[in-house]
Formats: sequence, structure tokens, C-alpha cells
Amino acid sequence: MKKRLLASLLCAVLLVASLTSGASTVTAPLTLRYGDTGTAVTNLQWRLRSLNYYAAAVDGKFGYSTYRAVRSFQYYNGLQVDGIVGEDTYAKLFSSSAVPYPGTLPPPGPVGQRVQYGQQGPGVTLVQGALRTLGYYAGALDGKFGYSTYLAVREFQRVNKLKVDGIVGDSTWAILYDSGAIPKPDPSAAPTELPTPAPEDRSFRIVYGDRNNLVQMVQNRLNVLGYYSGAIDSTFGYSTYLAVRAFQRANNLQVDGIVGPITWEMLKKYLPAPTTSPTASPPPLEPTVPAPSTLWLQMGSSGLQVQQLQEKLSSLHYYSGAIDGKYGYGTVVAVREFQKVHKIQSDGIVGPNTWDKLFGPGAEPKPTITPVPGVPTLKPTPTGQTPTPTPVPAKHLKYGDHNALVGQAQERLSQLGYYTGPIDNGFGYSTYQAVRSFQRYNGLKVDGVIGNQTWNRLFSPSPVPKP
Repeated sequence: MKKRLLASLLCAVLLVASLTSGASTVTAPLTLRYGDTGTAVTNLQWRLRSLNYYAAAVDGKFGYSTYRAVRSFQYYNGLQVDGIVGEDTYAKLFSSSAVPYPGTLPPPGPVGQRVQYGQQGPGVTLVQGALRTLGYYAGALDGKFGYSTYLAVREFQRVNKLKVDGIVGDSTWAILYDSGAIPKPDPSAAPTELPTPAPEDRSFRIVYGDRNNLVQMVQNRLNVLGYYSGAIDSTFGYSTYLAVRAFQRANNLQVDGIVGPITWEMLKKYLPAPTTSPTASPPPLEPTVPAPSTLWLQMGSSGLQVQQLQEKLSSLHYYSGAIDGKYGYGTVVAVREFQKVHKIQSDGIVGPNTWDKLFGPGAEPKPTITPVPGVPTLKPTPTGQTPTPTPVPAKHLKYGDHNALVGQAQERLSQLGYYTGPIDNGFGYSTYQAVRSFQRYNGLKVDGVIGNQTWNRLFSPSPVPKP
């Protein structure tokens, strides 16, 4: 009887001890994350609200607001900031040592999160929402970091004087959710008026994206010199960028598309001072012979030297197109024909050898076909003005190739951030790696070969730049 009584007392003691220990320990449910629903989420929201991290509806749905509140709680409580409620977060949240939000404002934007091209999730939606509020983004709040989101982030960074890389890191997050964030400027507003740079000022830069009176001056100069034919709108857009690069290339300057002190002075040097009455056109400049060792004209080049090239090819009957100073497809065909006749490497590129031969005393006109009696003759293929070709190479461009199309691809890959090597028309290993990287980020077959699909995507209006 005593043994039974002792056993009953022991069981009662163990039961009380287990109940007491269970009452002081919070048992975490299954991991809670974005998209979950249920009673556990409701409890989570109530607790976050009591600690001043959450102010939205307590609806049992783990949405963007709950996700942000969890991340903020984790940050201020020294936990891993991932927006997921695991055992550590849950235990801290329901403990007496949980740190409430230190303020009366709603929780800040995500802390320590890096959002970039190709990612998906609530962090991306937060970026899109903030950018839309500030006028930089007009797309869907779909949580997908695509090309339009990337461009909006870059524009926000440029206007707010941040590093322009299209990546939302700590610095961009901080400004994006700050009350001092600068909204997107009104495109109809008058451009900023800046003073004309003084000759001794070596620090100024006019760059892509600028909108001011200095850009208008640059566009006017480039237009007079034949490099720019777009709108004089005071906005440094892509066509202005290409025109600046063409001017720099033709004048043996660093080709970066940025108007710094050296490019600015060179532009002024080649532009006569404006006058109120029309003046006679200056006599045409004679081509320099021998050519400078740095001379390099190819498809896409423009300027005075291209105009001189076209005039000379026309006088020798290789070219019959417009003398417009623009190195287009018709000029390439004419140069190749001239090179073939003079036994020079027929690549359609004018370097020092081709230039010196063309403007030297030994330049021969295009041969004419002398009909032989009784033998029918074929009409020669015209080599001057030809229909504009579609921007697709006649064959695949691959490792080891060397021609003008490779140069075009290199320049485009450089603009998109995939290629940092020289624009030398040579399909080397660095070009091969750049092509593979471009293909990977643009959802193409990754083979390092530029075929029709890769070429079309590369020169489309919206290729994906390197993240």
C-alpha cells in the first residue's frame, strides 16, 4: 500500500514539473516565411504590433508588411536579417528581452539586403514601390527585378548622386526610404543653367544623363561638325553619347563618351565663333599624308576624315553614295573594293596603310571591264550606295575572326558593361568571354559565338546590361 502511494506521489511531482517547465518555454511553430497564412502568422503579427514593428492589418497573411516588420525586428535584436521566422527569431520575439522598435515612425526599409537584376521576392517589390512613388518606375509591382526596374534604379542613383550600378545595396536603400530622396525630375522643366567652364577648370565633366545648357552647347558643336544629327534638347542621351565618342575617336582623344576639359577644348577649337551674319564656308582641309599611326576608321565612324575618305573613293569611282561623313555600309563596301584592287588586306577598315595608299600618287581608279567581241559581259555589282543591310552578320562571328563586325560587337558589349578590352576588331579570348556573359544574362545559348540571335539581341532596343 505504501509503495503504491509513493509511486502515485512521484508521478504527480513529475507531471507538475513538466507542466511548469512547459509554461515558461515558447515552442516555435514550423518556420514562418513570406506567403504563409494561418493562426501562427496572426500571433506573429500581434506580437510585432505590440513591439511597434507592425502597423498593418492583423489578417494572418505573411505579406510584404509582415516581411518588413520581421526584418526590422531581427536587425534591432541582433539576429540574422532574412525576414524568416525560425526558432531563434520566434524565441526572441516572445521573450521578455525582445527589443521594441526604437521610435514612433514605421519600421525602415530592409537593412543589409542586396537586391539586383534577376532576383525575385518581396525585397524587389519594396524597391519597385518606392521607385514608383518617386516617379522613376511605372511598371508592375511584380517582385521581379527586370530590365525596367534596373533602369529605374540607375536613374534614381544618378539623380541622387549615388554610385550608378543598378544594384540596391545599403546606400541606395538608405536614400530610397529617406524623406530627402530626390524624385525624378520633370522632363518638361527647363534644363539647369550652369556657367561656362573656365579654361583653367580641369575638374568638370559632362556625362550621359545630364540635362543642362552645357549639353546643348556640346550638341550644337557636334551638329555643326557633322557628328550629331539628333534633337538639340539639352539632354545627354544615347545619340549624344555616340556622337561624342565618334568625335573623340576621329581626333585621337580618349574614347569614353565623356566631355571633360580636353574634349571640351577640342570641340571649341574646331568650331568657329558664332557670328550674327553668315560667313563664307572655310576651304576644305587637305587630308594628312602620311596618316598618323593612330588613324583607324571603320563602320560607325563619322567626321571630317570619313568625308575626305568618301570624296577620294568617289573620285576614283569606288563610291557613289552620299558624301555625309558617316562610315556606313556603302563606305565599307567601297573601301574593301579599293583594298582588293591594291592588294591590301580587304577588311573594310581604313588604317594608315590604306589611307596612305588612297591619298598617295599610286592610287588607281576602279578598273573598268573591257568587252571582248563575241563574249557576253555581266553587269558589275554596284559598290557605292547599297540598301541598308539588316543588322545580322552574314556568318557566325567566332573566336579568331578579325573584321569590322567584330569591332561593332566589341563596342556594343563595352557599352553594356560586358567588355573592357580594346576595340580592335579581333575576336580574342576577352571578347569570347564577354559574349558568353552577355548570352547568359540575356537567356541565349551560351556558346561564345555571335550568330543571328545573339546579334539581334545585342543591338535590340533593350538588351540586358551586365548586372
